[in-house]
Amino acid sequence: MLSEYHDSDLDERREPVLFPGDESNRVERPAPAPVVTIPVRLVAAAPEPVAATPRMVRVRVLANYRVLHDRKPYVGGDVLSVPEDKANQWIKARIVEPIKTRRK
Repeated sequence: MLSEYHDSDLDERREPVLFPGDESNRVERPAPAPVVTIPVRLVAAAPEPVAATPRMVRVRVLANYRVLHDRKPYVGGDVLSVPEDKANQWIKARIVEPIKTRRK
């Protein structure tokens, strides 16, 4: 039994150091279980989600400002539809003002 040995009688692997003729004290350990690997299944790639179309907001360019959208210039008083994130940036910068649209 392993507890009968003193720490100095054990090697780094915590097994008793056996001397010639000391076969009666050998501790039998079971063989390690073989490593079983499971083949990896390839999962069909899910289709990429379709990017949602951005919500468009109608804005009016304020006087003395000029903006470019889709490579087209717009000057003070012009009304255009832009994506919501761009409209929010321009509204914060006080370049445009939002236009309320009628809902049917």
